[in-house]
Amino acid sequence: MACYEDDMACTGVPIHWHDEFEYILAFNGTIHLHVGTEPITLRQGAGILINAGLLHSVSHSLRKPSILRSLVVHPDLIAGSPQSCY
Repeated sequence: MACYEDDMACTGVPIHWHDEFEYILAFNGTIHLHVGTEPITLRQGAGILINAGLLHSVSHSLRKPSILRSLVVHPDLIAGSPQSCY
């Protein structure tokens, strides 16, 4: 499990994927991301849950402020691999 806070006015998050679920919250400002090939805009207070194994990225924003908070959690912490939820 990991928690992050990033200022998208300073940097972006390049396209990547991982084995964990990721919840992204637009904590302050507007966040622009891509999940797969879909562009998504999150306004302040909105969030999204990204499934494990999906390509995703967050764009550098020229608008200030643009703060995101994210929580990355491996599925094993929610339900072990033999579970149907996994």
